[in-house]
Amino acid sequence: MKVSVVVTAYNHVRFMARALDSVLEQDATFDWEVIVGDDCSQDGTRDVIRDYERRHPALIRTVFPTRNLGAAGRDLFVETLRESQGRFIAMLDGDDYWTAPDKLRRQVDFLDAHPECSMCYHNVLVLREDGAAPPAPSLPPGHPPFSETKDLLWTCFIPSCSPMVRREVVEKLPPWYLATPWADYALYVLASEYGRLGYIDDVMGVYRIHAGGVWSGLDRAARIHGVLRSVETLGEGIRRRHRRTIRQIRAYQHYKLARLHVERGDTRPAIHSLLTSLWLDPGATGAGRHRLMRLAWRIARCAAAATRTAVLSRSEHPRQPAP
Repeated sequence: MKVSVVVTAYNHVRFMARALDSVLEQDATFDWEVIVGDDCSQDGTRDVIRDYERRHPALIRTVFPTRNLGAAGRDLFVETLRESQGRFIAMLDGDDYWTAPDKLRRQVDFLDAHPECSMCYHNVLVLREDGAAPPAPSLPPGHPPFSETKDLLWTCFIPSCSPMVRREVVEKLPPWYLATPWADYALYVLASEYGRLGYIDDVMGVYRIHAGGVWSGLDRAARIHGVLRSVETLGEGIRRRHRRTIRQIRAYQHYKLARLHVERGDTRPAIHSLLTSLWLDPGATGAGRHRLMRLAWRIARCAAAATRTAVLSRSEHPRQPAP
């Protein structure tokens, strides 16, 4: 089997047909299969998937857990991987879709031509359901043709509906992967430890941003804590080899957390996050010294204002003498 397409879904009834149609439209010139997993959706997603499986029994197989596995879709992804047989694995979330019928073929050709690459990916169009911004490519012009672990650690620039990985990357997933909060990021970092990541400079898919999305549904604090947990749960070997970079990333995330606390008027957690940032990266190479100094000044002003408010409140409402 040359290619396995792994599709995972949860409450994607509005999007599922478009996603599966985009898979079936692929002009595949090789043996391939489609494994579709659903994490106990409550909106009829499974009914849509069953209908496609009934109409395409030779191509589509399903993975339907009897209970919701949660973990932001990570455990369902692992279950679908176990059912796959392809030398290459392509991934698609049920709320996204592909736009190029030759996507799979081009990625297979790329990996066959570049044995040093463990994964390849392409550009996609970001579609915001709320209309807050017009559709736009996820990656800007000039994105490098090849990337390595150190490039990926700082930011997950790989669109989740675009990767194709070699089977050896996912054949034996390490224990740390099963503890990561964000399966996509961890998988890409894992792949980068096996070889280079190749980029095909063409838009071949659509990534939807909507209220029901795992990432887009989080507030800013939850996203920051998610990034921190992601880098902190990477494998020991990765953390050891990239120790300095990971400390800088953690420092920058704590700086962002301190800035968020200041915006909310929460002085004490802002001070704690700022000191943590400085402890992790004394040279402030991640956040930048000037930005840290400006933030420290804002925290000091916020603390002084809170103190003045407390003093005025006590003076206006003095304690009554005990009877």
